[in-house]
Amino acid sequence: MNNLTVTILALCAVLSFGCLMHEADAADLYLAPTGNDANPGARDAPFAALERARDAARGLKGQGGGVTVWLRGGVYRRDKAFELTEQDSGAEGAPVVYRAVEGQQPRIVGGPAIPPEAFLPVTDAGVLKRLEELDSPGEYFVDRKTGVLYFWPPSPVAGKEIGLSLLEAPMVSLTGVSNVTFRGLTFEFARGMAVTMAGGSHNRLAGCTIRNIATDAVKIDGGTDNGVLSCDLYNMGGAGVSLSGGDRATLTPCDNFAENCHIHHFGRIFRTHKDALFLNGVGCRASHNLIHDAPHDAMDFGGNDHLVDLNEIHDVCTETDDAGAIYTGRDWTVRGTVIKHNFFHDIGGSAHVGNQAIYVDDNACGVTSVGNVIYRVYRAFLIGGGRENAMDNNVIVECPIPMHIDNRGMSWSGKETENWTTLTTRLAAVPYQQEPWRSRFPQLVTILDDEPGLPKRNRGRQ
Repeated sequence: MNNLTVTILALCAVLSFGCLMHEADAADLYLAPTGNDANPGARDAPFAALERARDAARGLKGQGGGVTVWLRGGVYRRDKAFELTEQDSGAEGAPVVYRAVEGQQPRIVGGPAIPPEAFLPVTDAGVLKRLEELDSPGEYFVDRKTGVLYFWPPSPVAGKEIGLSLLEAPMVSLTGVSNVTFRGLTFEFARGMAVTMAGGSHNRLAGCTIRNIATDAVKIDGGTDNGVLSCDLYNMGGAGVSLSGGDRATLTPCDNFAENCHIHHFGRIFRTHKDALFLNGVGCRASHNLIHDAPHDAMDFGGNDHLVDLNEIHDVCTETDDAGAIYTGRDWTVRGTVIKHNFFHDIGGSAHVGNQAIYVDDNACGVTSVGNVIYRVYRAFLIGGGRENAMDNNVIVECPIPMHIDNRGMSWSGKETENWTTLTTRLAAVPYQQEPWRSRFPQLVTILDDEPGLPKRNRGRQ
């Protein structure tokens, strides 16, 4: 009898646990361009607006299983930012997810469509005289007085989709939010950014497409473990993904990341200093990304302890000299970053030969480059006067200058120059003589007394 009782009690416990697990399953809400916000958000009666789904999700989170907002295919036009705040957070193991219905393509669009038939040939010679600079395909002119857009299309517009980007605010804004994911969505046609994240943790932009953005695509500022994963980003007027966070005073990492993304054709309006990836703060990661086709740098970083690994970068710096596929500069404190196992090739255009794969500029220090493959680049490495930079076990092929190290800190980038003022200002901004800096970067503690203009202790070895 005792054994039977134990068996029955155990079975009841399993059944009860199963019921609890079922109750904690994620709640589902549905959204469609043809929906209605008076609907309950059910599969057969979807909402229309993201805000309506967001507000409904707030009331469902208490069930404990998270919430999934399913977006059906079609266009969701935005004239303001979709804003999420702390009250819109999910929980660990129970996130709030905004995602595409399987096999469908929801598009978040920051402006109206212009039907091709709305474009008419210009026949007014008087108007043409005001448009003398409109002389090649792809250019446009807006007559502010008449409200008329003049556009010379790069190809015939019949049957094409033409969008006008008007939204200047970020399309999606997360502030202090945690455990929220956007998956499988397309963001396009915006004058401002696509997605911004400020603070929070464990947020994801996953499997999304971001394209035709006038400025930068994604900005992640602060928080921990926030990232862009397996996304396609292209045709940006500005940059791709900006990552920052962590605490430099304590060297606490943020673990924000960009991983397995394809980022290309960026910097189309702002032609310089708009990178595919920008890493700042402490402990950001850029891994497994493919980056190509840009007029200037692919990646820039500042701060400490970033990891840049397993990326492929090609056909960048196509319009600029004195640039690098990966760049940092003018900072003695920018230490601890590791650049390893990346593939760089075909950097710089045919008329631009002053470029390098890895550019540690103007006395920057403490960067480690390991196991990279560098092919067909004018310079593989340029170490511009800095110290304690390591270049170990890299494979360099068809690079006229495999490694350049100079002593500019003893001459034109030395004391009493603008560069030197920047170096000392940035040094004073961190507690380099205190822990954990003192133990982590001991050679920085006495740098001002150790002939700081000399490029000491750089290393290149196989």
